[in-house]
Amino acid sequence: MYHLLTSDLKQDKPASRIGGVANIEMAAYPVCPVTQKPMLLLMSLKKDLFDAGYAVNNLLEDSNYAISIFLSVKIHPEFGVGSSMPGLYTVNDPKQAEKIKNGTVKVILHYDTGQAAEIADLPIPIPERKIVLSKFSEQEGKQDFPAGQEWFEGSKLAISKFGAQFPAWLQEPINIDPEIMKNFAPVFRGFFGPEFILQLEDKLISEISPIHSGLLGTDGMGYLYLPTSVRNFIKKYQQPVEIGNFFIQDT
Repeated sequence: MYHLLTSDLKQDKPASRIGGVANIEMAAYPVCPVTQKPMLLLMSLKKDLFDAGYAVNNLLEDSNYAISIFLSVKIHPEFGVGSSMPGLYTVNDPKQAEKIKNGTVKVILHYDTGQAAEIADLPIPIPERKIVLSKFSEQEGKQDFPAGQEWFEGSKLAISKFGAQFPAWLQEPINIDPEIMKNFAPVFRGFFGPEFILQLEDKLISEISPIHSGLLGTDGMGYLYLPTSVRNFIKKYQQPVEIGNFFIQDT
């Protein structure tokens, strides 16, 4: 269990990162179903992150691949995030879980081309930052478990974290219906998922780039779910494939 932090990105070393432009084939770059414009890259996760976090079952065995998260947004150069856009992937109570199927978030496993896709009409990107991990202290590890071990209450650690046991719900706990989660992707079958793997604070994004403040809601939190095992999917899917889901809660 780890804190999720960021540092300067060295361009000569491929690494998991927040921001920038996705290294994905142009034909596979996702388009927002609402605006019909290219989506914003939130983060790309690579082998280094899973190796550092000892996420054995979720391991990306091939450093030439990445799992990238894209969001539907409108970013104005002066006024920042369009106020209505985060609502498209905000799930503050179970009744809103159908939003997970609306296509305004894409979590894609893809070959890392090593070059940023040159796509017209891209939203203003988040400045690139390398993702780094800092291990929980023993006390933080204990706090990551809900009171009384009741999973639906959620973790007390409302921070950016990776490989943690439980999400920290800001609103109602979301007991995710597996039928909803696998609706958009063939990978969620049998024992393959979904599994909570990462949560990200809007605060971290706004510190990197003020015009992206509110991307994950007002004082919000984003939650990433992946299959319980990722390692075999690269061999199975030679083309980009949706492999997980991401949604937010806000205050």
